[in-house]
Amino acid sequence: MKEFLIIVGLIFLLIGVIAIYDARPLSRYKIFKGEQNKIAKGIKIVGFALTMVGLILLYNFLNI
Repeated sequence: MKEFLIIVGLIFLLIGVIAIYDARPLSRYKIFKGEQNKIAKGIKIVGFALTMVGLILLYNFLNI
């Protein structure tokens, strides 16, 4: 179970960093309607939250 949560934390961390870095290109997809700046900001906030969840999982289960 511990290994599974470490892998989930790494995946959340990876997805969060990618979302922060590629927020502008991700907001250009046609599935998102509306202003591009607001959508990019929302993607960055979600990416930051995912990154924090991943870091908390790693911190708790790796005993750093």
